[in-house]
Amino acid sequence: MDEENRLEIEAAEDKEASERTANDYFMMGVNAYIFEVYDQAAAYFTEAINLEQNNARAYLNRGDAYLELAAYHEAFNDYMMASYLGNRQALTLAYENLAELVECKRLSSKDEEHFNKLLQSASKGLQAI
Repeated sequence: MDEENRLEIEAAEDKEASERTANDYFMMGVNAYIFEVYDQAAAYFTEAINLEQNNARAYLNRGDAYLELAAYHEAFNDYMMASYLGNRQALTLAYENLAELVECKRLSSKDEEHFNKLLQSASKGLQAI
């Protein structure tokens, strides 16, 4: 973590909860994730999402935290949301993470079926971005 990010996280943590922005919670989530406190990371990313519902990065990162917590269905849902909301980079990362979940057989058959249908239309979506 570079010095600028460290200072941004410290500033966010020093704020009262009512004064924190979605970015503050996002940065605190990143920090918790780095220190492998995945449940806290997920909670911070949830706060970021509550303040900014269209934040693809927060969904993607919360999905990563859920993945580490073996909450595969929740991770799947967040990766799906990130893929719907995200730019090309978020979309690509979400698809990679979704594919890993399918490959590792960590999803229910219903989630896997949904993902396979999504993959059928993915090339169209990626080309459109």
